[in-house]
Amino acid sequence: MFVSRLGDYFEKDYIVNYMRSLSDPRFELFDGFQGETKAAVKKFDIDFVLRDVESEIYYFVQVKYKAFYLPVYFGEQCRLMGDENFRKGFDVQLLELKRNLGDPTVRQKLLGLGLQGAGVDNSHFILLHNLPFLNFYEFQGVIFYEWNLFRNLLKNGKVHFVKGNEVTQASLLRKPCFHRPDEIVAAYFEQGPLAAEMRKQFEMFKRTYVMFSYRGIDVVCKTL
Repeated sequence: MFVSRLGDYFEKDYIVNYMRSLSDPRFELFDGFQGETKAAVKKFDIDFVLRDVESEIYYFVQVKYKAFYLPVYFGEQCRLMGDENFRKGFDVQLLELKRNLGDPTVRQKLLGLGLQGAGVDNSHFILLHNLPFLNFYEFQGVIFYEWNLFRNLLKNGKVHFVKGNEVTQASLLRKPCFHRPDEIVAAYFEQGPLAAEMRKQFEMFKRTYVMFSYRGIDVVCKTL
């Protein structure tokens, strides 16, 4: 019961209230919505929608919270991605809407919510969660962001640099384009006094590999 209430608080209360508190004129926040029980398209579930006012881009967001058994090792992370309950957040609740965005009943629902401007070409789908390892990943058009990173990106990728007693602040982005994770990653690797060290560490990471067994199969994973 406690875990369920904690997850509900994170998904339905804390995140949405934080988004409302930003009062950022660049973004417009819309309440979440679900498919109707008797509707032709009924399985989607959206926690909130974020509209980029300047670019007229819509982000449909589903929030997931995992309280226990957070995956650490690569094998555990693979098992999580195959977990039916976790996959429900993007396989059903987001992709159901993405695949049917042009359906007349869906269009009618969006119209009633003030989201008539959201179309196939300017709508993107985000799974927001509390798993530190799962960032900038894209699956069938759904992009994954961990909440703390997402919150930082809303502040234009604000970073702090400490040298001696001096603390320097910088923003790596003019505006977060959540549907372009490659551009966000590039900003972290190209700007700031730590960029060179980050690139060095990443190059070393790309040369590493991991071996494990999964359901009787020996797997060797290397970066491409």
